Amino acid sequence: MEAPRLKDALEQYIDGKDNNRPQRLEQLYTPNARLSFQMDAADMAFPPQVSGNREIARILSADFNRKYRQVKTYYLNHDNLVLDGYRIEKQPWLVLMQEIDTGTVRAGCGYYNWQFVDAAEGNWQIDRHHISIHQMLSLPAERFKWLQTLQNDLPYPWLALDQAIAVLESDSAVAPLANYLKQFR
Repeated sequence: MEAPRLKDALEQYIDGKDNNRPQRLEQLYTPNARLSFQMDAADMAFPPQVSGNREIARILSADFNRKYRQVKTYYLNHDNLVLDGYRIEKQPWLVLMQEIDTGTVRAGCGYYNWQFVDAAEGNWQIDRHHISIHQMLSLPAERFKWLQTLQNDLPYPWLALDQAIAVLESDSAVAPLANYLKQFR
């Protein structure tokens, strides 16, 4: 798999999910794509499995962005992506966002597994996708300024794993995320 096309596909995913562009996700996933979730965070709700590019786009972008705003998802450890043919296993991520209804700031982490296919015109599409949500912390709405500052200071969407860990460890409210992410070093 060529690194530029892989990077482009991963960035299209983040753009479609974080910026409420379901049509972008619809094009990125194959028509018969399958998405699965593993939820270790009890207060997050997603169906265990979703099939088809339109339904996946609805769940990950349109529905998600009705609940959250100021969403930024960061890929961690991008220099060390482990590729096995068209697969990426255990790509760690960090998300920072705010609930629209309550103002609660959310910070969470987990990992992605990806299965790509080489589609028409040399574009990569996602055929199988697994999202593991290990932890999703809830912080008071008063932490919104912290969220904005952090999002402005961190490179997006590619963030070095060690930088993420250092930032998270420096704040006791989100330090548990750093402890989880250390396994990906």
